[in-house]
Amino acid sequence: MISQEDKEKAIHDKRKHIRITSLCNNNCSFCLAGDMSNEGHYEIDRIKKELEDGIKEGCTRVILSGGEPSIHPDFPKIIKLAKSIGYKKIQTISNGRMFSYRKFLNDCIGSGLSEITFSIHGHTSEIHDALTRTKNAFEQIIKGIKYALLTGIIVSSDIVLTKLNYKKFPEIIRFLYTIGIREIDVLHIVPFGSAWKNWKILNYDLNDAVPFLHEGLKFAKEKDMVIWTNRFPPKYLFGFESLIQDTAKLIDEMYGRKFYFEHSIKINKKPNCYGKRCQFCYLNDTCSELFILAENKKIDFFSNENNQFRIINLKKGDLNIYEQIIEDNKNNILFNLPPPGDSMIEYQKKYFKLSDYISHLKEKADAQNKKILFRNVPACISGKENIIKNPPKIKNEFLNSDGSIDVIKFVEDYAKRRKIKGLACDDCLLNDDCEGIYQKYVQVQGFDELKPFINTKLIRINLDCNQNCLFCNTNEHSENLILDEKEILKEIEKSNCNRIIFSGRETTLDTNLCKYIKFASNKKIKDIKIQTNAIRCSNINYCKKLLDSGLTGAFVSLHAHNSVISEKITQAPGTFIKKIEGIKNLTSLNIRVEVNLVINSINYQYLNEIVKYIIELGLKEINFSFVAPVHNAKNNLFIVPKISDIVPFLKSAIKLCKKANIEFNIPDRCGIPICFMPEYLNYFDASLKNNIKKTRDHIMGENCINCDLYDKCDGLWKVYADKYGFDELKIINKSENEGMKQGIVGISTNCNQSCIFCLDKNIKGLEEPSFEEVKKSIDDLKIKNANSIVYMSCESLLRKDFYDIFSYVESKQIEQKLITNGTLLSNKTVFDKLIKVGLRKLAISIHSYDEKSSEEITGNRNSFSMQMRGLQNISQYNLENPLDKFEIELRLVVNKYNIMNLNEIVKNYISKLNAKFDLLIKLVRPIKNTDKEKYMPLSSEIKKYFPSFLNYLNENKSKFEDILFDNFPYCIIKDFEINSRELRDIIRRTSYLDDNPHTKRQTKILDIFKNYTKSKVCQECLYNVFCPGNWKESNLDLYLPVRLSKKEKEDKLFYFKKVNKTYSIDELSKLAEPYKLNI
Repeated sequence: MISQEDKEKAIHDKRKHIRITSLCNNNCSFCLAGDMSNEGHYEIDRIKKELEDGIKEGCTRVILSGGEPSIHPDFPKIIKLAKSIGYKKIQTISNGRMFSYRKFLNDCIGSGLSEITFSIHGHTSEIHDALTRTKNAFEQIIKGIKYALLTGIIVSSDIVLTKLNYKKFPEIIRFLYTIGIREIDVLHIVPFGSAWKNWKILNYDLNDAVPFLHEGLKFAKEKDMVIWTNRFPPKYLFGFESLIQDTAKLIDEMYGRKFYFEHSIKINKKPNCYGKRCQFCYLNDTCSELFILAENKKIDFFSNENNQFRIINLKKGDLNIYEQIIEDNKNNILFNLPPPGDSMIEYQKKYFKLSDYISHLKEKADAQNKKILFRNVPACISGKENIIKNPPKIKNEFLNSDGSIDVIKFVEDYAKRRKIKGLACDDCLLNDDCEGIYQKYVQVQGFDELKPFINTKLIRINLDCNQNCLFCNTNEHSENLILDEKEILKEIEKSNCNRIIFSGRETTLDTNLCKYIKFASNKKIKDIKIQTNAIRCSNINYCKKLLDSGLTGAFVSLHAHNSVISEKITQAPGTFIKKIEGIKNLTSLNIRVEVNLVINSINYQYLNEIVKYIIELGLKEINFSFVAPVHNAKNNLFIVPKISDIVPFLKSAIKLCKKANIEFNIPDRCGIPICFMPEYLNYFDASLKNNIKKTRDHIMGENCINCDLYDKCDGLWKVYADKYGFDELKIINKSENEGMKQGIVGISTNCNQSCIFCLDKNIKGLEEPSFEEVKKSIDDLKIKNANSIVYMSCESLLRKDFYDIFSYVESKQIEQKLITNGTLLSNKTVFDKLIKVGLRKLAISIHSYDEKSSEEITGNRNSFSMQMRGLQNISQYNLENPLDKFEIELRLVVNKYNIMNLNEIVKNYISKLNAKFDLLIKLVRPIKNTDKEKYMPLSSEIKKYFPSFLNYLNENKSKFEDILFDNFPYCIIKDFEINSRELRDIIRRTSYLDDNPHTKRQTKILDIFKNYTKSKVCQECLYNVFCPGNWKESNLDLYLPVRLSKKEKEDKLFYFKKVNKTYSIDELSKLAEPYKLNI
């Protein structure tokens, strides 16, 4: 994968774009040069002058384009000329047809051509030939690509996305990968040339394209492909912010239009393209600022600002200084965020998270009753009062000697300070006033920090319904109920909101609904939703009326996956089918549908099935509500289950949602208290709020005041508490519950293998605990707040009561993971039982890639073939059940028998599982009273074979979910130290609880961990604080200390640059003490 340094170099590589012909042998419907003059092939003298001009400008790369440059009769001669003049890299952008002729291709390469970018816009001839309007163009370009790849020169491609191919983008990316392309430039269509003439045919809604765009980009990321985006609006690249086109490319764009813009400014007239095209143009914001400056050069900027504020530039690492400034300063202070500058690498060194700094500084200022403001920071980070605009400023360096604006100098400055907004910003109340955030900040931090100000208005408009739900919570006493038409319109009129929700009992039965929606739309309210059961939406024409009125979304009640359960809840026979038809109609019109799933005593045991059904419907958002014991439900209290009863089913449903990338949330008022599922805190709406208002119909338990989440909770419904009491509530201590607490349980002393390095078989007196003893261990772990258990012993599946143990742990709501040798998974009965009980997390020990070496290590002749059949069962099941997959970790114990074949072993399992998995690589541990020379690899063997294995892992990272190392000194796994399990445990603050009082295994393990040792040279090593060292009894001379360089000490750099975002400053400082570094 391309490094940031290489990417930066490529971006800022000085290049000369030279158009050598206006002719082309294709007729692309989106050709950028489609409206340029037809001058034919350019003369060699003209081309030579442009080449020489490029060298004078300091360019090292030339890009030959057209038209189609390869049809120029002197194309090889032009390449040779460019090389002789001094260009180090000669690239062409081509439709590739001429390169399907091998002799021509070889002539070009022989002349000095070093890179070809093939323009390919489909993965089939139907798509590509249709867009290029040229028969057989696809066949020829594929030939050209294949021939070029065989020569070894750099081959890349570009794709222009249009309405005709954007839905096929994932398939196009996969196709290009299969034919050998590893670098792709993805271009957004621009409103120039032939594209503008064919705009109605080619233009597409980027909101519709996002799922396809992201699927393709995700595949490319997994395969370590190099992706560039070109002219794409940044807000649609959320989740892929690092792919946002660098602002330096704006300068290239302006170079191509320099004369055009300068002429327009000179005659004081907007460019010919100004008007309808601007909203689609990548240069819109750049162009707008340029012409504002050109029209008005005497704007007075912040003329009194220095008298009102002390202005301080925000910089990384100066937080203590800023605190002191706030304390010492009597006047108001304006903290300014300076522009990032040119280099992304340099900016990453200066980068700090704004929200952390600003919240801290505001807290300090508030405590001293002082006012501070922030400039160049979005209001959602700095606060609503911090909207300070920066009107365009004339700088002397923009101006030529005659007073005119130098377009290139302007855009060079603009590129350093360009600001962008996220897609969520469209819905923000302050969007029109906010300037956004620096683009480079987003490329590092992402859009996640931008949280729009949303003001929502809910109006209940009627009391009619075509269902009679057992838990309906709306009656004549409900909040926000307005039944008069005029009063509803008045309420819409006076509401200062950007989201409105029409509710009722059933909104679609109100004859004025379309009128209300249209009125809200005319008031520029962007997000207009209805709460509905969707029955009336089974009429497609009615749905179209809602859409035409301005409806953007529907919050649809769906409480079951079949008509029997649905109609038992809604008491409305025949409505389930209509509801589903309504949902399908709404989605077919691109009206966003969010499901409101109310959990109750009739449906809670079917949550998994309901979620699967919702996924099958193609829906992407679920609101998990808990039945509110008011109105109808208060009269039907049987419909209200115990929350503790529904939690296991809800957790299972949530896991399904996460696997299928379904957005879900748990509301605060109509949800459940967080203490029932603290591990899912971030999915509770209440987690985003502080000091939640305690309502009259809710009540807190006596001890709730001691809970860390007290301010985020409204407690239980009073009616619920009267029925079930408070015993279910738990006090949450954040520090105790931070991170996953994992219990380790040994339940078996039997195994169907006899591994030469097995720990358990060498422990004398090891006894298998009874079922009651295991239960006691589980109960003890539950008391210690373990929320995950690993079965770590001989072969747990050999216990006849394993499934009873599993069911008992499941009843305690504890996640379970089984460590196994995988051989019994080949047994269909065993495998089917695992599926039935719901065990989906497996860690499988692997040691070899063939039967012979497997037998030498495990002592079992058939273990390898049995394991392979077991993995085949897993792979087949995962393919057939994508929403219920096994999560697999493979454990590779590095020993004397396999040290030479580690690459082959891992390759074998990658091919067998045909999916990503976690890989844990453990160095075999020495066991007392055994012949260690039989299984411990020599130091020389590790030093000889391990580096190539690390290289293999590094090159194939994308094939694994995660890679971990255990028992290795860090100097051996250099560049993978962050993947050491010991360090991960520190970072994640994972607590491992081993509770096996009835066996000797716990004591034995602890004894082994006491047997780590280090060499004297380790004291000088960079990794000494974290590294476990090596086994005392291994006698391995592995230590290769990594020392701090003098420069690193002087710069006070701490070695784990990869993880310093994970550690707090205090933690890093403490861990860095031995080096006397000031973090």
